[in-house]
Amino acid sequence: MNEVPIVVVAAFTFLGAALTAFVTWLIAQRQILAKHVTAERAEWRKNVRARALEVHDSILCGDDDKIRRLRSEFRALLNPFDCQDQAILNCMTLNGSREQLAEEFAERISLLLKHDWERAKLEAGFFLFRWTKEPRRLPLNWRDSGSLCISCRKLRWCEKNRIKWSGILILFIAAVVVAGILFCLWKGI
Repeated sequence: MNEVPIVVVAAFTFLGAALTAFVTWLIAQRQILAKHVTAERAEWRKNVRARALEVHDSILCGDDDKIRRLRSEFRALLNPFDCQDQAILNCMTLNGSREQLAEEFAERISLLLKHDWERAKLEAGFFLFRWTKEPRRLPLNWRDSGSLCISCRKLRWCEKNRIKWSGILILFIAAVVVAGILFCLWKGI
């Protein structure tokens, strides 16, 4: 009877230990993310919703002092480097029709919250999805760009998500390496 070479046993032992460490690390990362980041994001969305209602009402009433105060609060809540977040702040200037500004503000906040919700769902989901796709934030004129599917009137997957090719490449390389190791072990090389 053929004995299993010590190299094969050592390789399987190493692969088992490495896989165990990797899975333990993934579980710990997921728990940290779920406990801290996802909870903070939920609180942030709740805060933005509450402030957005105040801003909407203030725009319609034309209350300049309250809008200035709320604009300062939103400046602290939003990303200063994102042009769509800056457009939200620009809606709070009362330059133009109040009804139109209030409607644009509500639409922009809706898109911001939807984008953050999609990110939270992706981060709370299966870890491979986080490596292979990321949610795309839709512009204000997304309805005019032909993004809706003709048959079901829903947003196409490719419009909601951006493929992260680097993550797909890493997963492909990992799969090839594992397949190569298994092939070598199977052949006894």
